[in-house]
Amino acid sequence: MADSKEIQELKRALQLKEYELENFLQYARQIIKILDEERVFRAFLSAVMGQIGSPRALLRIKTLDRVFVLWKGFELGEEVKERIEREGKGIRQVLESLGLSVVIDLSFASEETALFLRQRGIEHFLSLKENFLALTAGDLSQEALNYIRALYQITLLAYENILFHREVLKRQRLERELEIARAIQTGLLPGEVKIDGYDAFARSIPSHQVGGDYYDVIERGRTTLAVIGDVAGKGIPAALIMANLQASLKTLVKFFSGELGDLMGLLNKGLMEGASPEGPVFVTFFAVELGKEGDLLYTNAGHNPPILVRRDGEVLELTRGGLVLGVADVPYGAERERMFPGDLLFMYTDGLSEATFLDGSELGRDRLKKMVQDMRELSPREIGDKLLSTLSKFYEVSDDLTIFILKKV
Repeated sequence: MADSKEIQELKRALQLKEYELENFLQYARQIIKILDEERVFRAFLSAVMGQIGSPRALLRIKTLDRVFVLWKGFELGEEVKERIEREGKGIRQVLESLGLSVVIDLSFASEETALFLRQRGIEHFLSLKENFLALTAGDLSQEALNYIRALYQITLLAYENILFHREVLKRQRLERELEIARAIQTGLLPGEVKIDGYDAFARSIPSHQVGGDYYDVIERGRTTLAVIGDVAGKGIPAALIMANLQASLKTLVKFFSGELGDLMGLLNKGLMEGASPEGPVFVTFFAVELGKEGDLLYTNAGHNPPILVRRDGEVLELTRGGLVLGVADVPYGAERERMFPGDLLFMYTDGLSEATFLDGSELGRDRLKKMVQDMRELSPREIGDKLLSTLSKFYEVSDDLTIFILKKV
């Protein structure tokens, strides 16, 4: 008889466990779908009350953004709610005055949650007494406490899922914005470059979605102004400066008909006057006025010296000019040269010369000059395609890269 009674009790205990397990799994399936943190914690509060049979309960949870004070089964005044939010002294007495006799410390988190938050500079997400559950209940068994803690762990996973979902949405928004910014920046640069008397090719490849390299072609009276520049830095800040520089240059070219060196000086002064309080902006810049017959006038503001390769293989570097733009209000000199049919002018930014070979060595100016010299018989497009193909196979490029190639026809 006793054995039969024990068996019946074991069956009832097993059925209760199965019921608890089914409730637990149902809770897990439902809560993981919720993407609102307050709803997640309200679901936890309701699940605990239903399981324990408590008619009154209050939950305090401090998350990344705010403090939640949630309650059920009674009215809570605004003043008391604010006091619990502030986590002042005597909270246990306040809870007891509300008829909440059991206070369960929820000051623990999964290792995944702790790591996720530490990576964002938050060391103690669930520190002692910041998070608790207060109930109207008798003494709870260790089994009941373990069940509540298991529910809480699932609730934390649901909260982590919300954080992850926010990160994904934020990243997607940023990617869309960067795609738009890249399309805008691409639209600011010339498409196919055409200069009377010259064959031309240009390509700009940012290291990020957008970059600080710049090239342009602007008609200036009887000559054509070809320019290339490199803003210090990468990404969106550099891209914004580049766009501002381009607008300034186009305005200057439209209203200023003086010497090229003076034009560079005005561009430099405008850049300095528009500098942000965070500090000066530095831009390397090269500008060349091209005559249809091959005469050219250039000025170099601290930019990588463009390579002028004669048809017979002689190599010159165009260095005359002045300081990098944005450093000081200084004059800029200009120098005259002449290009004859077959001569090649190769302009580039340091993303090219600083490309790193597989053994760790840089491409460098000397090796680049030799490569350009050896390819001088090719058209600008063929040179550009061949050079970029070589880079993609054997070099790692970590900076914005721009090439602008002209050949006298």
